[in-house]
Amino acid sequence: MDNISQKLTKILSRSTLKRSKRPFFSSGPCVKHAGWSLQKSLQYFEENLIGISHRSPIGVSRVADLIGKLREILEIPQSHKIAILPASSTGAIETAIWNLLGKPRVGIDSISWDLFSKTWELDVREQLKIQDVTPFCVKDIENLHNRDHSRDILFSLTGTTSGLSLNKESLKFLEKRKGISVCDAASAVMTSEIDWSLLDATGFSLQKGFGAEAGTGVLVLSTMALKRLSEYTPSWPIPKIFRLKSYDGSIIDGIFRGEMINTQSLLCIEEAIDAVTYAQNSGGLKHALSQIEQNFKELESWVKAKEWVMFLVEDERYRAKSCVCLKITDSYFNTLTTEKQWLFLNEMQLGLSHINAAHNIVNHPLCGTPSLRIWCGPTVETEDISSLLPWIELAFTAMKGLCSEKL
Repeated sequence: MDNISQKLTKILSRSTLKRSKRPFFSSGPCVKHAGWSLQKSLQYFEENLIGISHRSPIGVSRVADLIGKLREILEIPQSHKIAILPASSTGAIETAIWNLLGKPRVGIDSISWDLFSKTWELDVREQLKIQDVTPFCVKDIENLHNRDHSRDILFSLTGTTSGLSLNKESLKFLEKRKGISVCDAASAVMTSEIDWSLLDATGFSLQKGFGAEAGTGVLVLSTMALKRLSEYTPSWPIPKIFRLKSYDGSIIDGIFRGEMINTQSLLCIEEAIDAVTYAQNSGGLKHALSQIEQNFKELESWVKAKEWVMFLVEDERYRAKSCVCLKITDSYFNTLTTEKQWLFLNEMQLGLSHINAAHNIVNHPLCGTPSLRIWCGPTVETEDISSLLPWIELAFTAMKGLCSEKL
């Protein structure tokens, strides 16, 4: 593949195709909202928070403000408690796993259909050494209502690397639960309607649906989760960064009022507040879902018109409209080994990035299927999706020609 991306760049640079104004399609951190600027986003920080500790009254109040805005825009019930945590969605989910799972005589059902949900299952098995873990996969979705509802359940609401998303109907099995549900909602928050009555420990980040910076995680706990947290103490030591209880066994309530576990950057908090405030002022969740629908329809009509690409999730009932994953069905591409297919897509991405036509449209490198992934979330403009698609086709066609030289 020596010099192929350079040759592709030369071919693409000669094209007169219209470029996206904001050619950023990463699934996290995602593109900022329209009109975003660093100066406007951090104005309050510059005026009030330079050199101020996150433990100061003003620092805590800003974190509490973020919690309040999230509760309002996401319609999180007052009965649920919200904590701002470090390490994005990963920090939130690991905090839930380490504190809540492993209760004696309560097994765990793990629904694994993307890279991250498989990671959570692996952590439960290998790090916490929990033995009673039953795996479920995509083909089991229709039968989840037959599971033993006394067991805890661990799952992703939307699979970021698979493009699969559970719909409202498929989640009804959770109405019968007696165990708790631990949900990774990283790619679902602000991209789908969430029934909080079905979710007990929900982790997500602000870098996806809100387009904020990475690093800030959110954990939402229901009354069922809080009861488990209060009554159950795991047998394993919990790292301080995940700890929700004091040494005497009492819940650290301050975490849910804006007092963070460790030193968090207030600069990131201000940037998150800006992102959530913009979402509120732009019409909230209703507007976000409308924007996603427009973006997805633009992409869907293109996919249906092409013979060389299709959705990775074939069943449209479970097809995510935010993190859209596409597999290549082209006959030449599918004669290549998996390694060379990834190489092909990455070289194609390099060429598009070099001319600023598209960034981050290749799926996660640990995703099982070499594929494209295009974020169609609420901070993405439909006209940018429209401009992106001809570039993808041009780059793919050019890559096929170049690969005849050497792959």
